[in-house]
Amino acid sequence: MRSDPEIRRSQIIAAAIKAIADIGLVEFTFSEVAARADVSVGLVVHYFGDKDALLEAAFRSVVRRLNEYVIARLRIAAGPRARIEALVEAHLGHNEFAEESARVWLSFWGQALHVPRLARVQRAHQQRMLSNLRFDLRQLATVGEVGRLAEIIASMIDGVWLRSAMTGGFVLQSGLARDLILDFIARNVGDGLAEPAADSFDTINPANGDVLATIRIDGSAEVDRAVARAAHAQRGWAKVPGVERGRILHRAAALLIERNDVLARLETLDTGKPIQETIAVDSASKISLNQLHKDCNLRLRQQMVCPEHGKVEKEVRLPIKSKGGRMKPVYASVVMAGDELVAVSRSGGVCVLSATPDLKVLGTNHLEDDSEFNATPAVSQGQLFLRSNRAVYCIASQ
Repeated sequence: MRSDPEIRRSQIIAAAIKAIADIGLVEFTFSEVAARADVSVGLVVHYFGDKDALLEAAFRSVVRRLNEYVIARLRIAAGPRARIEALVEAHLGHNEFAEESARVWLSFWGQALHVPRLARVQRAHQQRMLSNLRFDLRQLATVGEVGRLAEIIASMIDGVWLRSAMTGGFVLQSGLARDLILDFIARNVGDGLAEPAADSFDTINPANGDVLATIRIDGSAEVDRAVARAAHAQRGWAKVPGVERGRILHRAAALLIERNDVLARLETLDTGKPIQETIAVDSASKISLNQLHKDCNLRLRQQMVCPEHGKVEKEVRLPIKSKGGRMKPVYASVVMAGDELVAVSRSGGVCVLSATPDLKVLGTNHLEDDSEFNATPAVSQGQLFLRSNRAVYCIASQ
């Protein structure tokens, strides 16, 4: 039974590609291809006429197969950066025929220098790859950078194929070269051209999409003025006696408590968090930090000062010392963690006290870190974070 001409033609082309990969172009003959395709030499001549025509058909077949794979990858890529990465993946992705494909490409490139037919196929393939790259790069880079970046990425892809042919396909199979090109793209190609700066934005209720408010966006000049005003205000705040600052913070805590329900509902509308969480956790935790000043104002001298009349009601000597036994001052602010207060000395000594008027010492410990602890501790989700000049420590119950 005679085979369909197109099927027979495809069989001969596949045999030719396999022959080029195995023996190269020097030993490539019609006889070799006919033997691999299990056809007569006359049938190979009938379909292709001469060696250059068969090489052109084989090269076009390889290019077509690659282009079909590239198109399939590009169709499912979302966005210009993803399309560029998909193009690289399609050209250099791992496959079991990597070594064979690399040798075939190298053979075709060398022959294209002398065979016009192959040169035309090579130019068309290169132009198609550069066109795809330039199309997506225009959305990510400036006009002057598009051509340069496209040429560099295409050259890196070609270089990988050349290197792979010389190393038995290892470069393609390992994925190292692909990762190198993707890293170049990540470092040199931005996320998109800058759009005209907006002067406002809408804050949206995530539950129903309603606009809660339109917020003005300040520019650098407005930010600079705000920072300058804050710096000026801080100098005045620093001159306010501790007792007066305690009264101010006490009043701030009282206002937060008074408006807790309103603030919690606003946060629920803005973030979509359950109202039970915002009313009992988020807003309440912010208030609890300020509530410390309702009963006492802890100063660096470890004194408890009543904010109502300014008298020292209790003074505590924190039993936290350096490893050598010497007491170092507490530069960091005392913070509240649940129902407890945490104080950290400059030498890494940690003292936990009850957040009650008697300031009972609940425990002490010392970190084996001989650098200085000047930063105020931070409390988050049941964990205590301490920072020295050398490291950051996270302390939590097991």
